[in-house]
Amino acid sequence: MAAALAAGTLISGGTATAQSDDWTLVNDVYECPPNFTGPGTIGDCGTTVAAIPFTLQSSAEVEPISFETDENGSAMVDASGASLGAVVTIAMPDVYVSFYPVCVKNEDESVDMQINDDAIALNGLADGDVVYCDWFLYGNGSTPLESGSTPEATEASGGVKATPEADVIIEQTAAPSEPVRGGRAVKLYTGDCDDLGEDVIWLNDILEKSGEHVGDEAAIQAAASVNWSAEFSLNDAIADGYALAVFANDDDIAALLACGELGGVDNQDGTLSIGLQQIDESGVIGTALFAYNSEDHTTADVIVVTSDTLLPTPTATP
Repeated sequence: MAAALAAGTLISGGTATAQSDDWTLVNDVYECPPNFTGPGTIGDCGTTVAAIPFTLQSSAEVEPISFETDENGSAMVDASGASLGAVVTIAMPDVYVSFYPVCVKNEDESVDMQINDDAIALNGLADGDVVYCDWFLYGNGSTPLESGSTPEATEASGGVKATPEADVIIEQTAAPSEPVRGGRAVKLYTGDCDDLGEDVIWLNDILEKSGEHVGDEAAIQAAASVNWSAEFSLNDAIADGYALAVFANDDDIAALLACGELGGVDNQDGTLSIGLQQIDESGVIGTALFAYNSEDHTTADVIVVTSDTLLPTPTATP
């Protein structure tokens, strides 16, 4: 943590209290998931971030105050010169592409604020004000905010929440009103493929393809289960170690054909791809693609593709 400088005093943790001859800034920093399109809220971006450096320039007559967030992602600074406004600059690590600040003062009063590339300007402050700012950091693959934007805020339980519409809204393909059944069952479980645990969600079945052949005659046949906004947490699935299983049909005693555990390289693009291996020489293998839902991180998009013809055909031994 930075030491106190001539312009003011840095305080780590605790509850902010207004001073009679200065004003107080309380900063809390949160990390949003990869591929996030915003706006940030504590519900979507609840992971606090420590050791994020900031600089507060409260007036031209005083030296800037350097500080950083503590292990709880929080920092509090007493400063002077509020009547002249203030600029709070963030030294954002390279793993983040943008930030979304939300500020209120005192109880739930709005703050006149503008966002620049690496800072926010706070205007119209007065001696004794306490300004609370939540900073939501966007990871790689997220949509950066435009410089000069002005977010709005409302007071809510647990901290300040952002309320404006997202800069970018991903149009969602319409989901069927009823789950697709009558084919190969696709289910997500706790545990692993050697020991499937509790049934988390039953996704759309993989249906047998029918109709006339189109395209190249040499094309390898495959079938898919497509699921938009499936109701489970992808964060939990990755952190706790879930497994995706494909069964021969919808029966409770159906044979397990293919399975794969959730895991792999975090490439910071908001997706996870896994392989599905055959079980008991079923001849069925495949892949699954998981993606964060940009508007609701209690759901995820899942596409599961399987094929019976990718494995080599065994040849008889003479």
